[in-house]
Amino acid sequence: HTHTHTILTYFPSLSQAEDYVQDSAGQWHDLRFTSFSDKLDANWNGFEDPESGVARYEVAVGLKTPGGLLQATSVKNFKDNALALSWIDSTLFLRDGNTYFVTVRATNRAGEGTVVSTDGVTVDRTAPELVFLNDGGLSGATATQQLHSPPPSTVNGAPRHTWGSGDALRFQTQELFLQAHWKCTDPQSGIESYDFAVFRRGLFGDTRIYPSDQQWHHVAEETLDTPQLVVWQHTWQVGDLLENGARFVYVKILAAQLTSPIEDGATYFVRVRATNSAGLTAQFESQGIKVDISPPVMSQEVLLGVLSDAAEST
Repeated sequence: HTHTHTILTYFPSLSQAEDYVQDSAGQWHDLRFTSFSDKLDANWNGFEDPESGVARYEVAVGLKTPGGLLQATSVKNFKDNALALSWIDSTLFLRDGNTYFVTVRATNRAGEGTVVSTDGVTVDRTAPELVFLNDGGLSGATATQQLHSPPPSTVNGAPRHTWGSGDALRFQTQELFLQAHWKCTDPQSGIESYDFAVFRRGLFGDTRIYPSDQQWHHVAEETLDTPQLVVWQHTWQVGDLLENGARFVYVKILAAQLTSPIEDGATYFVRVRATNSAGLTAQFESQGIKVDISPPVMSQEVLLGVLSDAAEST
């Protein structure tokens, strides 16, 4: 009499199976994007057979078509992985923009199997692109308003997509704070994070004046609004028809946070590092803003009723 056994799983239903088979070499870390063009990896857990035991795991690679069709072995057919709970293949040819998924087939000693696939990982080989990086504040707000509050997220209930579309400021007339605003985009995986630093331009090299204790200030997802520093941002998710994978950031730093005072005649600029969800980075610099707090000075006397080099008559 022959008995057959189906492999049991820790997860209660196949709808939760993708949580246990993941696109990543590290356990409990599921990737959504990758910058590799030749490598995929996966790990899994939760397969069990108390009667005959798991005999082997096999792994295949498939392509998700634009219409959502899943072809489990369209890239690579099932290949034996013994009893290992992780897998890596560095011999693949992965196209930029395509989404690939891994399928694991667990077979017990009675020959019965269970098949579970990952939710897929999308290849992004392009770094973030700069939309704009402007020195100075936002148009339409006074210096006092910008000093005490971050900009509103909407105008008449709609996202304000036009911020920063004008020319960057080249001069500022106060020594209280420095400002900048920028936006980068990444249509495939979106902007994951920003880092920025502020520099003073010098004749013999540029000097970082913020932050003082590390190379970059990392922009977290949440808005930061303190008396010393304001970091405000708005994200347009991948798939948004207006701004595909873009993230806008406005920063304002009080002079007290800088390593040296804001000085008349000095030029300051911002360096930004953008990272997309595939881990690719790109760096950009603003053109710089010069501080000018002194009014014009008259270099000669005002002469009335005098032509050429004749002396002024009294």
